[in-house]
Amino acid sequence: MRMSGVPSAMVLAFVIAGLTAQTPAPPDTGSAAPVTLPTKPLRSLEYNFTVDYQQNGEGHTGDIGTGGSGVRSALNGIGRNGVLNADVMGMAKDGALVIRVSEWLQEQPRPSQPYLCAAYPNGSVVCPEQLDVTDAENELMTFLGRGFYDATLVDAQHQWKRAYSNKNVAIASTFTIIGAPDANPLTITEDSEITSQTGAFHNWKDNARLTYDPDLEVPIKIHDMALQQGRGNTSVQTTMDFQLTKDSFAKPAPPAH
Repeated sequence: MRMSGVPSAMVLAFVIAGLTAQTPAPPDTGSAAPVTLPTKPLRSLEYNFTVDYQQNGEGHTGDIGTGGSGVRSALNGIGRNGVLNADVMGMAKDGALVIRVSEWLQEQPRPSQPYLCAAYPNGSVVCPEQLDVTDAENELMTFLGRGFYDATLVDAQHQWKRAYSNKNVAIASTFTIIGAPDANPLTITEDSEITSQTGAFHNWKDNARLTYDPDLEVPIKIHDMALQQGRGNTSVQTTMDFQLTKDSFAKPAPPAH
């Protein structure tokens, strides 16, 4: 989970728990919106997901100098689960995929409001600042950018690195392929260091493990955990899990004989 450079005037109890999933926009990318979008998605993905939050120590109410995050969150062991839909609607002029996302929580009668965002190869996600994109939606999109996995960037240690920043944070990530680098699917770990540029909150680490299909360019499974230190002895651990259940690009299974 990472932080976005798209602020929103949103105040949460222990707001940094909701910041982890957002990523800063890449520098000088130009417009994140395509000229036109199809009425139907080019590709549809569906994931089962769960999110869990665990707070340790004393929480504090109010904005911790970040200006808001644009993501919803919850604390004290309160989580949610359901289905997350991600539809690829087109490509922006700068190469970002335009993705429409929405959650359908288990206890809800209908899906949530869908949102359009731009996902970049380096993990950055850009959404209009007025949109209340959730941490789970943003987390998934960080791995959906076209070219997130690029074999030409993988070194002799089966690793590649990403680094980017904005006025709020600097993020450095190392991705490592576990096992054979030509396998399909790939097992990939992510280790990220998120550094505050403003001192408004403590630095934190994020770790993820992915099962990734390099041919279809999507994660099949994601397990992500971030631990953030707040004021005093307070910390929040956010855990997210995703499992791909439907992909309109996937080949149908051969009929049983």
